[in-house]
Amino acid sequence: MGIDFLHKAYVRPSTYTTCIILTFMDQITYYGGLFFMTWATFERHLIIFHSAVFNTKRGRILFHYLPILSIFVYITLYYISVDFFYPCENHFNYLAFWCGFICYMNLPIPTLLGIELIAHQVVPMILIGIFSLALFLRVIFSRQRLRQSIEWKKYRRMIIQLLSTSTIYLIFTTPFSLNPIAQAVGLPPMFTTPVYAKVSTYWTFGVPICVPFVILLSLPKVKEKFKPLLKICGLGRVVPTR
Repeated sequence: MGIDFLHKAYVRPSTYTTCIILTFMDQITYYGGLFFMTWATFERHLIIFHSAVFNTKRGRILFHYLPILSIFVYITLYYISVDFFYPCENHFNYLAFWCGFICYMNLPIPTLLGIELIAHQVVPMILIGIFSLALFLRVIFSRQRLRQSIEWKKYRRMIIQLLSTSTIYLIFTTPFSLNPIAQAVGLPPMFTTPVYAKVSTYWTFGVPICVPFVILLSLPKVKEKFKPLLKICGLGRVVPTR
């Protein structure tokens, strides 16, 4: 739908239902992704350094399935509440990206939107950075000391995949996060301009574009299949001629 708008310059079909469903789906996928990524960065600490908690059915339910289910339920119920039942009237603009803003987003900050951006955008972004950095440091400092008790080769791919994905999230979500921070603490005006807000919003699209490639390229079999393609494109190893 977003690509179609960028191509046609208007929302199709131009209806109230399209706009509110489009907004709802965008919110639960984007913010849900941030929440799931935040939990994934923390869960990797448990998997690598406290793997015993997953040995029992109760442990798997408490530390894997329950957090995922809780995130899904919370995000879904929250955005159903604010998108469909918040006491305000929507005036969608079919010539604006995502139909403009849903009504509760147009209220002056600080409001529900300001709190939401801090809780759903800024805090997860900070936690992703902290948990990822902490995992990297724990691995570095613990590798020699715990070499015998932790199968590092088993977790190597997982760690690389997580750190790569976290880096992508931080690169593409940090600019968007600066907008609510700027409005809350009074950063320079450049971070609160409509142009910056629009550019940083488009910038977040880099997450769904790049993450699948990071995951695919971290899989050995997929990487092997890419090697012939790289050679065809002239990116393979060049063997000097005698």
